[in-house]
Amino acid sequence: MGTDLTLIKANPPLKDARYLGIYIRSRAGQSHVIKRAQQEITSITNALRHKKVTASQIAYVNNVVLMARLEYRLKTTLVSENQCQTLHNRMITLLKTKMRIIRSANNNIFMHQNMVGLVPLSQHLRTAQYSEFIIRINSRDWDGISTRIMLRNTQLRIGLQGCILVDHTELILKINLQNNFNFNLLKSFKDQMFSFRPTDLTAWNLTTQHQHTIISILHTSVDVGHTNFRKLEQSRIKAIESFIKRPAELLDINFLDHITHNNGVDMLFWTQIKKIFGKNPKGPIPNFFKYLEEIAIDQNSNGQRTLIERYQATIIPTNKTISLTPSPPSRDGRRKEWIVTRDGDEYQFGKILKKNLTRFSYQHWIRQDNNNLITQCAGCSTNSTHTEDNPVCIKKEKYHKSTIIDVKRSTNNYQNTSTFEILTPVDLIKTRIITKPSLYENESPFISLDIPSYNLDIIKRTISSTLLITELSDILGCFEQFDNQEFHFFTDGSMDLNCINNEDVVVMGAGWILKNTDISFSCGIRFHPSSTRPELLAILTALLVAPSESRVHIHTDSQAAIDGINTINNIVSRHGRKFLKLNNYIILFAIYDIITSKRLDIKIHKVKGHSGCHWNDKADAIAKIGRETAVVNFNRLVDLQFICSYSFPLLFLPVWHSIEIDRRVRQFCRIVSESLEEVTWSLNSNWKDYFDNQTHDISTEWNWTAHWRYLNNINKSRCDNLDTNNTLINFIKSSNNLLPTVDNLRKRNDIYDDVPCPACRDHEETLNHLVICTGLEQAFLTAEKETIDKIRKYLKRFKCKKSVTINELYISIFEYRDPAFPELKQRNRQELLRGLISHTIVKKLRKLTSKRIASLLSLKIIKYFHEAFRKHVWKPRCKMMNELEESLHITHQDKCKTSRTHKEDAETQRDYYRHTLTAFREQKASKYNEGLRRCKDHLYRLVTTGLLPPWKSRKITVQHKNNNNNNNNNKNYDKVAA
Repeated sequence: MGTDLTLIKANPPLKDARYLGIYIRSRAGQSHVIKRAQQEITSITNALRHKKVTASQIAYVNNVVLMARLEYRLKTTLVSENQCQTLHNRMITLLKTKMRIIRSANNNIFMHQNMVGLVPLSQHLRTAQYSEFIIRINSRDWDGISTRIMLRNTQLRIGLQGCILVDHTELILKINLQNNFNFNLLKSFKDQMFSFRPTDLTAWNLTTQHQHTIISILHTSVDVGHTNFRKLEQSRIKAIESFIKRPAELLDINFLDHITHNNGVDMLFWTQIKKIFGKNPKGPIPNFFKYLEEIAIDQNSNGQRTLIERYQATIIPTNKTISLTPSPPSRDGRRKEWIVTRDGDEYQFGKILKKNLTRFSYQHWIRQDNNNLITQCAGCSTNSTHTEDNPVCIKKEKYHKSTIIDVKRSTNNYQNTSTFEILTPVDLIKTRIITKPSLYENESPFISLDIPSYNLDIIKRTISSTLLITELSDILGCFEQFDNQEFHFFTDGSMDLNCINNEDVVVMGAGWILKNTDISFSCGIRFHPSSTRPELLAILTALLVAPSESRVHIHTDSQAAIDGINTINNIVSRHGRKFLKLNNYIILFAIYDIITSKRLDIKIHKVKGHSGCHWNDKADAIAKIGRETAVVNFNRLVDLQFICSYSFPLLFLPVWHSIEIDRRVRQFCRIVSESLEEVTWSLNSNWKDYFDNQTHDISTEWNWTAHWRYLNNINKSRCDNLDTNNTLINFIKSSNNLLPTVDNLRKRNDIYDDVPCPACRDHEETLNHLVICTGLEQAFLTAEKETIDKIRKYLKRFKCKKSVTINELYISIFEYRDPAFPELKQRNRQELLRGLISHTIVKKLRKLTSKRIASLLSLKIIKYFHEAFRKHVWKPRCKMMNELEESLHITHQDKCKTSRTHKEDAETQRDYYRHTLTAFREQKASKYNEGLRRCKDHLYRLVTTGLLPPWKSRKITVQHKNNNNNNNNNKNYDKVAA
């Protein structure tokens, strides 16, 4: 631009500008970022509004295109749940319109990953920001350093003793800080039961010798029965705000020992505190200190400001947390200061009377017992100038042995009073400590060093169990005596989801054997069940017993374990993004660390599982023994927390529910966020009875695998087939009670208040009435007959051992046809409309055919029944509904009125909506908390046992048997168990 300053113009405060990909403005706030995100959503929805697109295509555009753009826009902005819902509502409304579903339908129906699969904005942002936060907090670059600095300052501001990333979850969730992105992100992070575990870092902990922090006292609720409860509660809220917003120069005030003296018994004055910290004592007293004075000081201490017993320090501090720097009196003879000096273990107080170059004389004053009041000394043994004519006690002292103090008169009577109050906390004044020199100048203590074997030290710093350390140490000692330092280990792992200990946690086994010997080892491991995990543990323990600089050959049947070791060896940065994308990165880094530390020459060989290899079969048997023994003996378990406590590349290890996240970090965060949406779907009124664990687990009665597999078949990604799209829409409507029955139409328009069932004209039409309506009974029988005919034709494609009759199929599929169960008609039809088949039906089909054919028949039954229902039941019913609407003179314009009319006056309506809105908010909050609790329970079950809940989408089949040598199944299971 040259030197022409007219080309440089400042933007207005509300106008944003782009810098390094981020839009910033001079005025604080994030409204401009929200506006940019809103423009992105509007541009995409406007492009799709007038196009003929399927539900899968809209979901694809949302998940792949829109979410990536919004993640970029909102990378440094923490958007609340309500803001995300408001922003994303435009896309959700478009999807509902294209699917011909009413807008009042629950959004979680479309966000369930196995139905429509629309990723909500809040879920995507949580996944992206959580994973980026984990990466950033462990980064050695400037972004990681600045993040840790800001969080450290936040820890000082809110007064937490321990590391803010590790401790104080409950306290952090109570604190609100505006315009603090990192803290609010950490708060949301901990609300989802995420946290961190420091690997080797104690610098974040604040030094204190008092058990009480100021912020914890301020957050202690006032007793409801207190006489001044309301006043104290208001003061407490103001005190918390005042403490958090205290100026930067007072951030060091965090604990009670920062504002107390006399060994943590008495509270200082605010002017004393400011003087201790080197600040101007003038100024108002902050609200948090006033509140502490009101609740922490004993009112019966006679003005001594003594703390009540529960706030007093229980341990006498060995050194002072805060202290005053001594200030000796000046040599200016015109200034008559008050001073204090020490005579042995006693304090001597006085006021200077006369000064010379080296000494000064002062009038002696005596301190009263148990208070800070001093009175004039009438004479004591140390006074050489005391006479009967002059009763004033005068002493002499050197300048460097005394310090100035502040006092004030104890009463307002200036002439008659001779009592002063000490304002300076003399017990906090620093004193010089002179240590005695050694008796002999050249004396030095004898130091004895016990240096263990380097290989043995690696075992002790990796394994926590003393039993396993002993076994591995003995094997190591044996190997070090071998002449040939070349070892061939056959390793294997064992996983069985039915192998559970008394804590309901799946235990996996690992084992190895040395070729041509009987030397073997086995152990166990917990959490994140997968077949690759114990395989890696077996390799790790084999490398622990290998002597340094030896040649090691690992023979394993797990290709996934080989790929993981090769990947960790090729990663340049083992603390960044690529490192946290690995499964089992804790064990993989331990393997890499041992190889480099011992300088091992290692080669890994792939062995085909169950191919008749004698040593591989032995290793497999040893791994199973290790699994079975670790179930009953906790000393045979390897603790990952101990593995990552030495030379681990991460500063803070991410954990969930106190369990190490030894999985792909972003994938695990996505599963946590995704599960919250899916469990919210399970709490919908149409489904909650199926997942109510308080009465009985109804979800176990149904074959949910068939339900999810059928949805996967009709909702393939980027499906552009309109017929399949219509099938998906119809299935979602019928399974979630979204069909336009009269009871659903009545929710939108009051013209249907008196409309009966169009088929029987006698009852109110609901989905439950639809399956037993007398006017539609013949239509249902026709649909059932067509379903049976199609099933018989489908069975002819397979060679069954025996022929299946129509009656057997009727009784097996439609259970109410069995004379013993005629009352099952309503439930049988209802569940088929929902896409559910009971385990009883599946068992009956297995008796007629094979297990594989019965599984295929479950899908075909759902498919054929829904096709027949739409053809023979729903279309005739819609025709009857049109005829009924014509007879009742309901026009198209009447049906377009989607708001109900109100017959009450305005005041009654406002009162009704006020109570309704309050009840709705309470219901929504209760539903969210219940969903969060249930989500955490099921996720804990997934991490510990590898089992998916029934509401969780089953895109990949989970194997419950020991599939150690089937690498394809192993990789699939790793994706689920992540």
